[in-house]
Amino acid sequence: MNIKPPNKQILEKILQSPEFVNSKLDQDLLRFLCKAIEQKVYLKESVIAIDFFDRKANFNPADDTIVRVHMHSLRKKLSLYYLSDGKDDKIQLCIPKGHYEVKFIGGKTKLNIFKKIKLKSLYLLIFLIVFLLALSYYQWHENTALKKTITMGLNIESNPFWADYLQNKNPVLFVFGELYILWEYENDIDDGRLIHDSKINTAKNLTDFNKQHKNDTVNLDKAHETFFFEHQLFSIFKICPILINSSTKPEYTLTSYLEWHDIADNNIIFIGEINTTARLKQFFLKSSFAFNVNPRELYYLDENSDTLKTYSLVYKSGGMSDIDSYRYFVKDYSIILKVPGPNGLPILIFTGFFDVGIKEAIRHLTVPVLTNKLEKMFMEKYDYIPKYFEILFEVEGYEKTKISTKILHINEIK
Repeated sequence: MNIKPPNKQILEKILQSPEFVNSKLDQDLLRFLCKAIEQKVYLKESVIAIDFFDRKANFNPADDTIVRVHMHSLRKKLSLYYLSDGKDDKIQLCIPKGHYEVKFIGGKTKLNIFKKIKLKSLYLLIFLIVFLLALSYYQWHENTALKKTITMGLNIESNPFWADYLQNKNPVLFVFGELYILWEYENDIDDGRLIHDSKINTAKNLTDFNKQHKNDTVNLDKAHETFFFEHQLFSIFKICPILINSSTKPEYTLTSYLEWHDIADNNIIFIGEINTTARLKQFFLKSSFAFNVNPRELYYLDENSDTLKTYSLVYKSGGMSDIDSYRYFVKDYSIILKVPGPNGLPILIFTGFFDVGIKEAIRHLTVPVLTNKLEKMFMEKYDYIPKYFEILFEVEGYEKTKISTKILHINEIK
């Protein structure tokens, strides 16, 4: 094959990269496309199918997608190559979306994907700076907040809900439920989009999805972004003043980074939507609750009557579509779950479907008048306050503001 330098050198370097070296078919296909450029041959899907894949002259692309499938694979491998071994190449080879003509891009032209990555990194840096400034302010404000809390009647050291977080020497670890933000590749190596799929919230979900769609044009990777909810920032402002007298400063992590040793060695406080519980989901086996993400439903098994109750998220949107209706009026369900971890250290979970419910659950364990109400309910039911427990709330709200709250179930976990 007679490709003139430096294009020949560029091609051979690509073909010997880890993305191509073990696939003779992809190597030959890329050589075939480059040869067409050298010979000034205009390629169509049918030409590639007949001349390269040995299809018959009556080839119909509507019935046979072999060309599109392999071109998608080729573009994806080129994308991966330019994110690794080829990231410093001054001249880059690409196959524009919707075309089969190879192009060599040189000079100062950069692929859009690298610009997007740099821009996303800048946004993440700005967010972290703002986030750390907010934390710094509230750390400075902790002493005042604690005095107000004690004045209002919440005895932190003896409070049954928080005492074990202050009395043992293990550090407190905030775990924020992470909403998986995904990068969806387009056929073109310099194109794609950030998306969220409600069915993908763990690494396993993502792997299973890509296996199911390995022959499709859809392929997803986890993006480097994450998304913080209002209730997660709200939780820091409410809970940190309570933990001011703990032996160590709280640490923070996301569910996608959570390891088993983190759960075993720390006093865990999880804050996040139900579908972001990830590894901590298994601790719901100790409770009476189960849930479904789509449709959004929460199930409660009443052991006394051996009946299963279903609580469904209710929208009252005044004709708005379901996707926007939670911004108006919603009946939400949220949970406080406190269970023992693998080494007997506490795991406290605040979760629900939306901000309004989760924020209300957090308020019930941080606002003295609401905490006293929970203590009274436990005393009336058990004559003592259990160390481990579950509470289910029904919260109606407008926008992200609570209007009314009902405590539907309050139980000890043994």
